Order: sequence, then structure tokens, then C-alpha cells
Amino acid sequence: MSAAYISRMGKAVAGLQDETGDVFSTAKFLQNYGKLDNASKDILFGRFGSKFKNDMETIARVSNKIRESTSIVANPSGTAGAVVVPATITSGVGSVAAGKFGFASGILGTLVGANQAARLFTNPEFVGWLATNANKPVSNTSAAIATLNKIYEANQDPDIKEIHDALRNQAVEQEINKK
Repeated sequence: MSAAYISRMGKAVAGLQDETGDVFSTAKFLQNYGKLDNASKDILFGRFGSKFKNDMETIARVSNKIRESTSIVANPSGTAGAVVVPATITSGVGSVAAGKFGFASGILGTLVGANQAARLFTNPEFVGWLATNANKPVSNTSAAIATLNKIYEANQDPDIKEIHDALRNQAVEQEINKK
């Protein structure tokens, strides 16, 4: 039940969906997570323990800072609120490359399938890794991705492997584009 609800919480808006309708937006998920009351959070995530809950709160705070900063820069008049979340999602990788928000914006800007994302956001290892790296500078990208690979090697979780590979490929692409 939790995974299905989490999948719906992060379903990307229609304009960002692919033909399958399975695109998950971490920004949308975290925006909806922030709207949940504590009782709902306990029902959905309580089985993972207090560290998991604290990690999710850290991730949600960082996501909110990124979203707020992006909306201020992108739209000082506040007239295009409907565009802010999609702009935040699609500009995540660019923000990382520019060092604007640190490593977190690249992670939070990565779109994955809704089912995979729901599994990742109910995986204490992934959530712990994400929370640990949420405020790290861009210069820590390689180390963070290497740590994620170690988590995969220890657990052999295909979802962690897939997100690791996507983040590693983005980092490589950014390095190539710098040259």
C-alpha cells in the first residue's frame, strides 16, 4: 500500500510525462511529502524507524530550499507558479553543473519511473544516503556516487544500481560538456 501511494505522490505533471505516464518527480513527491501531517508520515514510513523519518525530513527541507530559491530567481513577480516545479525538476542537472544548490539538486532533479522511485523512497539505505549527501557541495559528487555504488554492492538492489548508473552518467556528461 505504501509504495502505491508514494508512487502517486510523486507522479509528474502531465507536461512532464512520457508516453507510459510513469515519470516520477522527486520534487513533486517531496512537495506532497511536506504537506503530510505527522500521523500520515508515521503510517507510510513509520515501519522504517526514526532515522528514516529524520532523513526524509532533511531531504524535504533541502528540496524546499531549492524550489524556493529557483522560484525567486526564475519569477520574482510570482506570476508563473505553475511553472516553478517543472522548471525546478528540469533544471536540476544544470544547477549542479553551476554549483548553485550543491549535489542535492542533481539528485532531486533526476526523474525515474514512478514504481522505482516509490521503492527508492521506501528504501532506508537510499534515503539515508540521500539525506547524508543533501547539503554536500558539488565537488563531492564523485564520492557520493561511489558511496551509492558501495551500497549497491552490499545489497545488490537493482533500483539502487539503476539510480547510481543514471547519476554517474549525468556526472560524466557534465564533465564532457565542461571541456
